[in-house]
Amino acid sequence: MKQFQFEIRGTEWVQSEMKAARNWLDENPASSVLINVYAGLIEKRRLEKVVAELRQTFPEAMIAGLSSAGEIVHGELVAQSILVIISVFETTKVTMHTYRLKAGEEVATGQEIAAMIDMTPEIKAVELFADSWQISTEKLFPELNKCNSRVKMFGAAPYAHDVKNRMFVFTGEDMENVTLIIMLYAGKDFHVTTDYCIGWQPVGKPMTVTKADGATLYELDGRPAIEIYQKYLQIAPDDHFYDNSFEFPFLLYANDTYMLRVPFSCTADGAIGLVAPVKEGDTMFLSYGDFPTILSELVEAARRMERFRPQYIRLYDCATRKFFWKKNANKELQPFQRVAETGGFYSGGELLRVNGQMIHFSSTLLIVGAREGTNGARESVMARRITDAEDTPEMHTSVVRRMAHYINVLTQEAEEAKNKLQMQQ
Repeated sequence: MKQFQFEIRGTEWVQSEMKAARNWLDENPASSVLINVYAGLIEKRRLEKVVAELRQTFPEAMIAGLSSAGEIVHGELVAQSILVIISVFETTKVTMHTYRLKAGEEVATGQEIAAMIDMTPEIKAVELFADSWQISTEKLFPELNKCNSRVKMFGAAPYAHDVKNRMFVFTGEDMENVTLIIMLYAGKDFHVTTDYCIGWQPVGKPMTVTKADGATLYELDGRPAIEIYQKYLQIAPDDHFYDNSFEFPFLLYANDTYMLRVPFSCTADGAIGLVAPVKEGDTMFLSYGDFPTILSELVEAARRMERFRPQYIRLYDCATRKFFWKKNANKELQPFQRVAETGGFYSGGELLRVNGQMIHFSSTLLIVGAREGTNGARESVMARRITDAEDTPEMHTSVVRRMAHYINVLTQEAEEAKNKLQMQQ
């Protein structure tokens, strides 16, 4: 397995990198060639030009891409660019399937995909680029879960540097209408492992979802959902709601797995739009990002990945985490680059099969390692544990201020409940 990754910015063309990949392909046999394009620069003509150039230079390749909120090159966040990763497989058979499904077609499509997976000889993994802003993963995933439980499934949803831009997935043949891309990896010498990191910690009392519809949360404990942010965190339901609330996502426990639900928008009637769905009856907590916990989880994940000995690592990192880390974003990327060549992007949702169930994560770092055969990670590059104080970013001032207010309100409510009880006695 061989990978080439390069970024394209402005009007610059990286002909030397393309030529190097082309020359390598001309001199070495390949069973499959897959090109992933992560488009942080969402300018239609420029992106079309990039894809056309790739198609002309690599006519044998499959091309699958999506819009992204940041690109990861050699384990570092790069400025707004178009990232191209060319994966050349020596023995693995990769096939790609494109869907232009609309809302309401998810169940039938999921059944079709599950059947296709089960009929593919020596299949090891399935990668998905799913436009979850247009189709329902809540309806699609239960059908995908019915396929062989040993098959790894992972992927991501698109996002954008500026959320006002359209978020989309695309292929080398269709830049407009695709909503779902499925890539199947099959072969006895192909090995893949998946992992993920969250790091957010629960705070306060549990709350029950009493009214919800997909990714729209209406009520918690019978009260408008927005009240939890207004009352406890002093976050107003205005145009800056996402900017002020993304550091405090909901933490949900379901299917024996913890997952985050990031608030994305709000409405005048108190409903909150989430990046991923919830169900009535779900129990959730407010949560906050804790740098030491996140760093510890990252290093342990890097150690697990090193034991697997991958030839390459792909990161699907939530855009929310980029905003959370700010100038320290590379701290959660670099431990993996020490293990193997690492590339990826910042997404609008992370998709992963855990305990046999496909889960739509948010505010999560999804890590995928792959190799052909037994040769993999570099020798003696164990990711170090970060313990020095100077290596740990300080908690954002806004988080400290809102957490203090949260504690004050909880204390006040406890005192009021105590007084009410005394009056009743």
